[in-house]
Amino acid sequence: VCWSLLNAPTAGVAYGAHGLWGWHDRAMEAVNHRGLGVGQCWDVAMKFPGSGDVGQIGEIFRSIEWWKLRPDAEMVLSPRESEPLRYVAASRSQARDVAVIYLPQAMEISVDVSRIEAGLRGAWFSPATGEGVEAAGEGRFSPPGEGDWLLVFSK
Repeated sequence: VCWSLLNAPTAGVAYGAHGLWGWHDRAMEAVNHRGLGVGQCWDVAMKFPGSGDVGQIGEIFRSIEWWKLRPDAEMVLSPRESEPLRYVAASRSQARDVAVIYLPQAMEISVDVSRIEAGLRGAWFSPATGEGVEAAGEGRFSPPGEGDWLLVFSK
């Protein structure tokens, strides 16, 4: 979800799960999607853990002016990975007053802080829990724990 929010002009995201996107009224295989297995009925699928994660991400993005974000891959100096499980996505506003970087796993990153307004507050957010903690660093940042993280710069 975070990658799709940061790799194109942000427009929104919906949660989908096998059984939910087809509005199954019972456990069944999806129509026209043989081989995916049996999906749960919609009222079960909507309660999968991923739905909670999307809810947490929504809370984080509602705390900033997300509609101003535009992709800015140049903001991340390192790592510059193309491997999907290590690809760090970044977006910022044209005015440089809000920026978001997504790390799919815990790793140190180097950020070109000249691409954001001086004095912005940095915070790490866990997409799974929504918990936030202040981000310390002068261009080099490390998340406070394992898993994936959002680094948010805002006023």
